[in-house]
This record gives sequence, structure tokens and C-alpha cells, in this order.
Amino acid sequence: GNETDADTSTAMAPAEATENQLSEQEKADGWKLLFNGKDMDGWRTYQNKENDSWEVVEGMLHCKPDTVALKRADILTTDQYSNFDLVFDWKIAPTDNSGVIYRATEEFEQPYLTGPEYQVIDDKGYPDKLSRTQTSGANYDMHAAPDNKPINPPGEWNTGRIVANGNHIEHWLNGTKVVEYEINSEDWTK
Repeated sequence: GNETDADTSTAMAPAEATENQLSEQEKADGWKLLFNGKDMDGWRTYQNKENDSWEVVEGMLHCKPDTVALKRADILTTDQYSNFDLVFDWKIAPTDNSGVIYRATEEFEQPYLTGPEYQVIDDKGYPDKLSRTQTSGANYDMHAAPDNKPINPPGEWNTGRIVANGNHIEHWLNGTKVVEYEINSEDWTK
């Protein structure tokens, strides 16, 4: 997949049939591997902040829990992309909250101040009350994913996909389109 800025879930791995590798056909089709499964090459922290929360474990990007990591920072790809089709596998621990923020800039303290977010969260076990626009697959606090979306529970893998083509954005969850919107449209501005 291709991606801009990303704050990943508890764990994030490639969705390809062979983990952390692209087939010759995928390469010919223009796919780019964003994570090599071995180290953080191609990734850095937002605003180059100090970080002890991200690590590579068993071929996955893994974010340590708050109880272990004290210097938290979002991560992003070192390359930037405007139009992209990002496919990623994710799973989250019970009660946790994360997401993938894209098309963000680094002009403010947090990436969510400039970029939309594909929400990744424990929809049922998160301790605070969630609105429909704050559940997995939603464009966080803007566009709701349907209640009947195909989602696996915490601790199990899900496949996310973000398609960004100009102002047209799609969020997919486990093969189903769950959100579609246009940046700068009437509902976006509202």
C-alpha cells in the first residue's frame, strides 16, 4: 500500500499473502511495501519527538501500552503520498484506542489537527462512551461507519484499507467499504 502519516494500532502488519513481502505481480502493479517487518526503516516519529513506545515484534509494528512506554509519539512514513491505496492489517488490545491519520502536516503539536483519521478502537470495550463517528473504520468524529460493519474482536486481525484519490476518500474494513466522503464537501465543512 501507499500511505502518508500514520498512527497505527497496537499492532500493524502487511495484508499481503506473504507477510512483509510483495509478489512480483504486486510490484508490477505499483504497490510499495511500507514496512519491512524487521526494523523501523521508512518510519520516524511525528516532529521527530522522543519515543519509547514503538517497536518491531515478530514482524509487526507494535505500540507498547501506556503502562510501559512513557515517551509516546505517533509514527509516520518518511515518504509522503498524496493519492494512495493503503492496505494494512491491524489488531488492538481490549479497551484500546488508535488509528491511522493521513494527509497530515507537522505544523501543529498533534497530527490529528491537520489530517483525517481512520479510527481503530475496541468498539465495545473502550471505557468511554463512543459516538458512531468514533468507532473502528469511521473517519474519526466526522463520518460514521455502519453498525453492521464486518469487524473482528480485540486480539484478532482485521484488514483496513484507505483509498485517497484527490478529494475522494474511502475507508474499507475487512473487504467492505464502510465510509466514503469528499474532502471540502458540504458535509466535510460542516
